[in-house]
Amino acid sequence: MIKKISHFHQIIAALKKKSQNFSKWFSSFARVTIITILAICMLSGCRSEKKENIEESQNIKRDHNGPTTGNLNGYDWVDLGLPSGLKWATHNVGASAPEDFGYYIAWGEIEPKDYYSTINSITYKVSSKKLIHEGIIDETGTLTKNHDVAHVIWGEGWRIPTIEEWSELIDGCNWNFAAFNGVNGYLVTGPNKNMIFLPAAAFMQNKTIDNVGDFGDYWSSSVVDELTGNAYSLGYSSKSYGRRRYARYAGRTIRPVTD
Repeated sequence: MIKKISHFHQIIAALKKKSQNFSKWFSSFARVTIITILAICMLSGCRSEKKENIEESQNIKRDHNGPTTGNLNGYDWVDLGLPSGLKWATHNVGASAPEDFGYYIAWGEIEPKDYYSTINSITYKVSSKKLIHEGIIDETGTLTKNHDVAHVIWGEGWRIPTIEEWSELIDGCNWNFAAFNGVNGYLVTGPNKNMIFLPAAAFMQNKTIDNVGDFGDYWSSSVVDELTGNAYSLGYSSKSYGRRRYARYAGRTIRPVTD
């Protein structure tokens, strides 16, 4: 009997020892598990916060860049990604589609005419000093709002581009002479891959429009000081394009811009 009791106590003691070892192991396991769970939660939280920060940064970038297309006073514009941020109209004044020619306008005038000559021009061979005095141009040699047909017809915010702005378009974009909806002209692609089309509408002199489909002429709002009969424009053929100086009396097309 004494041996059985002694053996029983030995068993109890062994079980207690195992229980203590298990408790130590379980306590260590629990601590490791808790630490692991906390670490995972912390890392997950960091990733979530980092993701939110990236998304927030992307949103700020999108907001900073702004939209690349839009509408002002019922007329569409496109941002070509040029340094100035200038927005170009998608079609000419008087047109309803990019390939339409629209109105032919003499420089400094605000209505189309049936006949374009040196006799019925209000600006041809008029000095810059007199143009300023009559309110046709300002001190910088740029057409005033009342003589800017883009502003008069399309409303506040629209205007004829200056020659410097045409130069930015010339130098900063890729130009390809091509047919768009069956009409020849230049497809102008900006750094951001947005495009505008400038139809080859030529120009109107007297009652004649020659070389449609081969040439294009667009007025700038800038006068040529040293030549009292001329103003700056964009001129092009299927082989070349660039700044030009043309007689103010002729009717040329207008492609507006907005800031």
